[in-house]
Amino acid sequence: MKLSDLTDKKVLILGLGREGTDTYYFLRKLFPKKVLGLADQLTLGKLSLTLQKKLKTDDKLELHLGKNYLENLKQYEVIVKSPGISPFLSEFKKLKNQQITSQTKIFFDNCPGVIVGVTGTKGKSTTATLVYKILKNGGLDVRLVGNIGKPVLSFLEGANQKTIFVYELSSHQLWGLTK
Repeated sequence: MKLSDLTDKKVLILGLGREGTDTYYFLRKLFPKKVLGLADQLTLGKLSLTLQKKLKTDDKLELHLGKNYLENLKQYEVIVKSPGISPFLSEFKKLKNQQITSQTKIFFDNCPGVIVGVTGTKGKSTTATLVYKILKNGGLDVRLVGNIGKPVLSFLEGANQKTIFVYELSSHQLWGLTK
């Protein structure tokens, strides 16, 4: 999904862990006047203090927090699902006109550079770090992102065709990718 496709769509960010929070900050910066939906099973008081402060000052939000956080999925056209949320929820089966995407898919569809994906059962972090250091020592514009602790959307800023992203990917992040 191209970022331009989100301009006129009603968007819900589902899950406010690291990736969901990064998606919120990125989309808020990109679309400062757009109303965004945020949904998580945690209540506001259980979210990080930094996120709580930001959400309290953002008047362009629809919050769906707590026990019934999945009840309003049909109100949105695009749902950006965090990797920690199962793609097999029964609530997703009831959706007809909604597109479910992820931060990873948005990144893959909008990345101007090269993506070196590292996945597997064991050794992802070590392998991704090693590849990153080799490329960095070679003088290339390289960024280490993904499951290694750095969500990716904010890294799109300033990237170009020569930028290389070494992206550690879990199986949950790979869900729904077509590239």
